Amino acid sequence: MTEDEYRADALAKGYDEPNAKSLDAGWAVDEHTHDRSFYLLITGGEVKVACDGGPEQTYRTGDTIVVEAHQPHTEYAGPEGVQFLVAGK
Repeated sequence: MTEDEYRADALAKGYDEPNAKSLDAGWAVDEHTHDRSFYLLITGGEVKVACDGGPEQTYRTGDTIVVEAHQPHTEYAGPEGVQFLVAGK
C-alpha cells in the first residue's frame, strides 16, 4: 500500500490524521494494550507483532497493521529499526 492510499484509507475508516514515527533497532516492549485502536503503515525497516498471545508476524515496508483497542500485543523492531505512519481512533 502506498502512503497516499494508506492516508485516504485511514481517514475513510475514521482514524485521526497519521503521524510519522520510528523505533530504534532492537527496540522491544512486553505485552501491553492501548485505550485506542491503531492503524499502521510500515514505511521502512521491519517490526514483529504478536497479538493475543498468538505467533509473531513480521511486517515490512508497504504492510499495514491494525491493533484494536485493549488487544494484548507485543512489538519488536527489526535489526535496522522500523519507520511507520500511525493513526489512532
